[in-house]
Amino acid sequence: MNKTIFVGTPYIVYEGSFVRLCSDIDRPSGKFTLYYELPKEYDKYLCTERINSFVLGILEYAMYFGYDISSETPMDEALYYQLINYGPNIIAENIHFLHRINLDIPISAEVIESEQAVGTGFSAGVDSFYTVLKHLDPDERLFKLTHLLIANVGAFTFAETEKTQVIFYQQVKKLSCAAEKLGLPLISVNTNYNDFYLDVCAEKSCENYMYGGSPFKIAACVYALQKLFSIYYIASSFKIDRFHFNQKDHYFALDYYIKLFSTLSLMFYNSGVEAERIEKVKYICQNEVVKKYLCLDLGDNCSRCNKCLRTLLELYSLNALDGYEQVFNIADFKNHLSNRIAEYLSFKVERKDGFLQESIAMCKKNGVRIPKSAYIKSWLIYRPYNLIKKILRRSKFIRKIYYKYNIDVKIYGSYGLARRDSYKATNNKRI
Repeated sequence: MNKTIFVGTPYIVYEGSFVRLCSDIDRPSGKFTLYYELPKEYDKYLCTERINSFVLGILEYAMYFGYDISSETPMDEALYYQLINYGPNIIAENIHFLHRINLDIPISAEVIESEQAVGTGFSAGVDSFYTVLKHLDPDERLFKLTHLLIANVGAFTFAETEKTQVIFYQQVKKLSCAAEKLGLPLISVNTNYNDFYLDVCAEKSCENYMYGGSPFKIAACVYALQKLFSIYYIASSFKIDRFHFNQKDHYFALDYYIKLFSTLSLMFYNSGVEAERIEKVKYICQNEVVKKYLCLDLGDNCSRCNKCLRTLLELYSLNALDGYEQVFNIADFKNHLSNRIAEYLSFKVERKDGFLQESIAMCKKNGVRIPKSAYIKSWLIYRPYNLIKKILRRSKFIRKIYYKYNIDVKIYGSYGLARRDSYKATNNKRI
């Protein structure tokens, strides 16, 4: 018989200039109070009448341990129906470390009235900006964006909430300027889901699947504001033809999850599923807000990680590097073109699941030169270098030296520090 997680009735607590939507969760490992923390002016939009947000937020945790979920507070009937029939049962068949579970929760067909707002998450990355710019002024007025949302659910770094919220509110401050330029309010939603999921973080079988900002936790934040939103766009990383259930990345199967979350009163859309990555970059690259605020890392873009180099190569292939000096080290990329492209070619994740071939094809189409030496250096220098790094990373002694002299911060800036915190959390604080 499965053990059970009991989800308490949501309630509201005021903390200075913030308001929290809370639920007391009773799980086999002990009691825990989950919360969504927002600026106080959004208190009237928080939904205490439904348990939707908290069930979605803990669903993957429950599936990992095989715990059923129960509550005395109702869920929306449509959401319950979709989860019970098409949620855990199908997901567990495709993600090997997750289990089928049951939901023992009352349901309600009564519609929660909302302000009919239209929102999307805002990270200021390529997928995020594409979704925002596509919906700033659409022909269909019903789908016009009214709000941006940024949520602390593990996407920035997976570590204790005390650490992540510092990084989170730094990003809120930075991206508020971009949101202002776009003419949209930015809602910040701080949560303590990272602390809740620490039980799972040292389990290697889940292969980082639950550490990041999963679609479940994002939808959970939106349902916390159920009295505000009627439409919400989740930016897709991949075109629909790449759909599959992936053991490491939810977003290959985002189109499936979107259908689980949508009801007649709150519709979710998989934005960007119609476009290749390079098409998205082309769509946004001439926008002045993008040129000033495009964000691939936390804080300032390092211009050396796989995400930065991916985007630099994409802009290079489109002859669009000029104007991005505020967010990238363009001079370094141009002056060391062969080396930087070689570095990017060496990342296994980019060759296997990334967008490398799109950039190469665009370079050929636009007559943009990729030095032959980049391919040679990638094979002879950077791939062996990455392999050595992977081996050394397993050494506790080497990692202590690496952190002692802040080598990660010197290379990657604040993003390196975030990666360090995430590594400590996901390795049970062992360095």
